[in-house]
This record gives sequence, structure tokens and C-alpha cells, in this order.
Amino acid sequence: MIKNRALQAFAITILGFLTLAAGDGAASAFTVTPVRVFLGQSTSSALLAVRNDSTETIRFQISLQAWNQAPNGEMQLSDTHDLVFFPAMMELKPAEQKNVRVGSTFKAPVTTERSYRIFFEELPPPNVALTATDAKAAAEVRVLTKMGVPIFIQPMSPVVKGEIVNAAVNASRVEFDIRNIGNSFFSVSGVTLTGIAKSGTTTFEKKQDGWYILAGGSRHYQFDIPADQCRGTDHLRVEIASTLADDKGNPISLQQQIPLSAAACGAASPSH
Repeated sequence: MIKNRALQAFAITILGFLTLAAGDGAASAFTVTPVRVFLGQSTSSALLAVRNDSTETIRFQISLQAWNQAPNGEMQLSDTHDLVFFPAMMELKPAEQKNVRVGSTFKAPVTTERSYRIFFEELPPPNVALTATDAKAAAEVRVLTKMGVPIFIQPMSPVVKGEIVNAAVNASRVEFDIRNIGNSFFSVSGVTLTGIAKSGTTTFEKKQDGWYILAGGSRHYQFDIPADQCRGTDHLRVEIASTLADDKGNPISLQQQIPLSAAACGAASPSH
């Protein structure tokens, strides 16, 4: 089951930081569990536990949006009425924990997984009269965190499947897409490009990080081939480390060999 997939360190995403004044950093600390929420026909609602691990009272504004992805992995967020949650505001004293309930409004099962993110945005403390100690603390940078937790509405029959497509080499650059051809997400933990000489020896190796590949989505990757190694490379090997597995839970490796001709070795254009 998808619920049993190994949780990756990137499941909770820090989206941004807001600083209120110049000086040394001082950040509030809080945790949200679980790091992913799965809903469906058998589980229409869930609780998220929010805990204040700092020594200060923290206030939150809570929001929820539908989540999609651009080919470069950038999050695309939009308003939605597919889910409901409560409360929308929260205050936690030091070491205090409270729950947020989230529920699905779907009356029928979905055929393709739907993805959302619920956000916990830390708010500035209320304006109050400051003691001398408080005034000194206020001169420091106050870091406010916005944390997003993924929520998935799962189909009745999840299919997790991916492929490498659209591979092309031009001007010392290789590009390809990792495409989700199933109806449920999978996660990519790393992408490795290896140059192989005719003798079978490795000419170079490059790596990039991965993230979610949502149902029906794809992620575009590109690598510059080292100019001093390009003409000595016979072909390229793309390897994808991911959460893809067969029916028995055995990892599935995505790999593809890409021929490299001498004509494809040229000056690489600047990366963007």
C-alpha cells in the first residue's frame, strides 16, 4: 500500500522565511505529524498534531490548497473546495500540542489521485508592552516558518508506475523527462547521469536531487556533459532512485541508455 512507502526527509517542505529585523537569527520551532496524510473511501478524515517545541507561544494561520507541479518541479497551488479543515487559526503555548482535523468532501471514489497541501504559517507575536529583556530579544531577527504537509486523496486501485521519456542530446547537454504513468504519486530521491566509454569505463558521473512526481505529471531534467569528457564518451546511462516497487515490494529501477555521438559534443549553453 502507498501508506507504507518509506517517508522521505523531504516530505515536509519549508516554503519560506520572513525576517522582521536585522541581527542574529532566532527561530520558533514546531512540528506537525504525520508528515503525509492519505484519505480515500475508507478514511474520509484525519488529524494532524501540531506541537510547539519552543519556549515561546506561537500563533498560526492555517490554509489548504490544491497542489500540482510544473515540469521543473515548482509547486503550482490553487484554491479548492475538495477538502475542509478546522481550525483556521491556532495558538500554542510552549510544549503544547493541538490537533487540526482535515476531511474530504468527495462522495465517490476518484480514479486518479488528487494532491493538496495544508500550510501552517507562523504569525508574528501580538504587539505588547516590552520589558527590557523583551526589547533586546525583539532586536534580533525573528524567523517565521511556513510549513506544508502533503494530503493525498487515493484511488480505489492505486497504480504506481513511471518511465523515462523524451531523452535527447544536443550541444553537450542531455535532457529527459521522468513521467508518472500511474494514478498515484511516487518520489524520486536522486537522478544519476553516468558517461560510459567504449571500453566500459566511467568517464564522468553527475547527480541531481529529486522530489515528488505527482499522478499524471512529469519532471524535466537536464545535465551538462563535461566538455573534456564528451568526445571520449560512447553512451550515457540515466538511473533513477525512487519509491517505485513491484507488487511484492521489491524496488523497481528506472534506467535508460542514451547514445552519444561526436556531433552532439559542442559548447554547452549557459544553465538557467
